[in-house]
Amino acid sequence: MKIIESFINQDINTLSSKKIDLCLSLFTYIDWDCHVRFSTIERLAFEIGTTVKYVKEMMNELKRDGVLSCHPNNPDLVRFELASDNLEWERGDRYCKPFFFFDSPEFKRLKVDAKRIILKAALQLSIQSSSQNTTIVMEKEAFFSRKQYHLRKLPLDNERFSLSIREINAKLSGIVDVQVHKSVETKKEFVVFNFVPEILNQFYTIERERSLLEDTFTCYGVVKNLSPETYQGILATAKGFINSLVKESELLLLKKYSIQ
Repeated sequence: MKIIESFINQDINTLSSKKIDLCLSLFTYIDWDCHVRFSTIERLAFEIGTTVKYVKEMMNELKRDGVLSCHPNNPDLVRFELASDNLEWERGDRYCKPFFFFDSPEFKRLKVDAKRIILKAALQLSIQSSSQNTTIVMEKEAFFSRKQYHLRKLPLDNERFSLSIREINAKLSGIVDVQVHKSVETKKEFVVFNFVPEILNQFYTIERERSLLEDTFTCYGVVKNLSPETYQGILATAKGFINSLVKESELLLLKKYSIQ
């Protein structure tokens, strides 16, 4: 599923390193309505390298902050408000793809400043116009601009920024190389992120749902050789149909109990 732009440009500026890991992990467990469907708290704690108690504390804090919300009729059903329920990637979307390396131990060992920097670069990689380019160039001052941090200024100065760049290059050397260059003409500094080419295909998608649908059709001999766009249309239609049934069932239940 997609990671919305505001999570990268606003929310992570007030989140701790572990809360960033937790949110990124939750992105991989949401259904098409952005409800979190992880198996157990223990599994979630193991994935982000912390205790069950701390995960529960963080989730309660995220609920108070409006990042997570409970279903009015089912308190155990939690919705992740920072996710997108769109089922497909479309040109022009301003979302960050949930790249595989967000789950890596190397990324999770990054300090919070380094995580914020690389996540902003990952967002630009996701929304750039060229689908094959893996080089991202950003003005250095963009990481210090107060306009982006209206909730709280990013606690970053030149020294911490340089340390974070070195940390990224040391721990994520197999994923990205980061260099800072200065323009001779404008004297502005630019940060260049050179991601490995294979990064373009290393993110979570809805392929599992599509593959299951394709296998089902093949098993019953209903249709063959449908295009990805057709499967996407079927999934989107199914989503709308199922949601309408759920809504109708909820209304019937409310009507039933209100009469009683």
